[in-house]
Amino acid sequence: RWRCSENLCRWRTRCMALFVALSTAVAGCSDGPFSCTAESVPGIEVQVLDAETGHPAACGAVAWLVSGSWSEEMDASWECTEPDTLQSPWLRGAYERAGNYSMLVLKDGYIPWSLSGIRVFEDECHVLTVRLEARLERNP
Repeated sequence: RWRCSENLCRWRTRCMALFVALSTAVAGCSDGPFSCTAESVPGIEVQVLDAETGHPAACGAVAWLVSGSWSEEMDASWECTEPDTLQSPWLRGAYERAGNYSMLVLKDGYIPWSLSGIRVFEDECHVLTVRLEARLERNP
């Protein structure tokens, strides 16, 4: 996204020309000594682990993020091709969305895990990702 001040907006055209010419990820100009990237950054990443073994447990897990009337479902179904021990343990959500969140993680065979008061901040370009660890306890 572009964050050009009035004095620097003329650089917008130059930045876009550079982007096209070099096929790089120049996403904008700013007042500061930095350039924003074109990537979309998650506001929250949660590492889902089996509490007993410490192995990844995101495969088959579903997490919900809630902020006011907004909600998002996160799952790793697209990564579930190998046993849990070989899977990525991460679920990601709230892409480029600062705010206050509550999270609920559910997985068959495990006790639900929840956390409230998760605060995601942003800088000039992106959100600042909050990394959490959800250690799921097995159902007795």
